[in-house]
Amino acid sequence: MFCRLAHFFTNQSIEKSFTKIADWLAPGGKIYFIALSPYHYTLREKFLLIFKKRKKTGDQNPGYIDNMREFISKSEDKVPQFMNTFDEDTIEKLINLNTFTIKDLKLFDYTSNNSDGKGFVGLEIEKKI
Repeated sequence: MFCRLAHFFTNQSIEKSFTKIADWLAPGGKIYFIALSPYHYTLREKFLLIFKKRKKTGDQNPGYIDNMREFISKSEDKVPQFMNTFDEDTIEKLINLNTFTIKDLKLFDYTSNNSDGKGFVGLEIEKKI
């Protein structure tokens, strides 16, 4: 399980991670992935429009935030400077579809969040046989 870690990684690191995971998994093996989305309640007011604009203009990493503390005022000293967010399209582009099959991919929320059911992106992939 790759749960709530990827938003601390660059896209390149995530791609490398999927490559290593593919080496470790047996055919038919699965991995579950959860990461922060730009729709999360802490980001949607100040970052979501930036994300959508970047995505529309073809930015390869529209969810990358190098100044996270500017977007979250609450607990600012505990927030890392860098963060990476994903929606379904942006995470799917990081998956090698020659190696993996996507079994499930969706935005969802934890009950403790108030992100209109879109605060996180969840992914289930399976190594091809």
